[in-house]
Amino acid sequence: PQSQMEENLSTYSAYTSHDLEVFIHVGKNGFDRVGHVDISYNNQVYSYGNHDIETRKVFDLIGDGVLFVADKFKYIEFCMSEGSTVFVYAIQLSNQQKIELEAELSQLLSNTDPWKLTTDSQRKDYIGRMQAKTDATLFKFKRGKFKTYFVLGTNCVLLVDQVIGTS
Repeated sequence: PQSQMEENLSTYSAYTSHDLEVFIHVGKNGFDRVGHVDISYNNQVYSYGNHDIETRKVFDLIGDGVLFVADKFKYIEFCMSEGSTVFVYAIQLSNQQKIELEAELSQLLSNTDPWKLTTDSQRKDYIGRMQAKTDATLFKFKRGKFKTYFVLGTNCVLLVDQVIGTS
C-alpha cells in the first residue's frame, strides 16, 4: 500500500497546472517552528536561507546567504520526509508577468556563484541532506542585499517578496 506521504504527493501532482507556487512549510523543531517560504516556477524550487553551517553566527541568526534550486517534486518529498508540513499557494501569471518573473530570477542568479559543500558539517546539516535527496544546485551571493542572511530582515520572505513583487 501507498504511504500517506506518497499519496499526498500523488494527489498534489494530479492538480498542479499553475505557473507560480508559493510554498510555506513548518515543522516541529528549531527554526522549522517559525516557518519557511520558497517559490516554485517551471517545476523548480528557489529557496533562500542561512544554509551554510560554517558561516552561521549569533545563535544562527546571521550567515552567508545561500540560494538553491531543486526539482519541485523531489524537494516536496524531502521536506515531508524531514517532518515538515507544506502549504502550497498557486498563482496564475499573465504572459507579461512570466517575462518579468523570469527576468527577476535571472537577475537574482546573476548575483551568485555556484557553491559546493566542502565539510562534513555541511554535508550532515539540512543543506547536505537536501542536496543528496534532490540533486539541488547551490549558490552563494557574491554581492547585493542577499549576500548576508539575517533572520529578522534579509530572509526567505524578503527574497520571495522581491521575486513575486516584480511581476
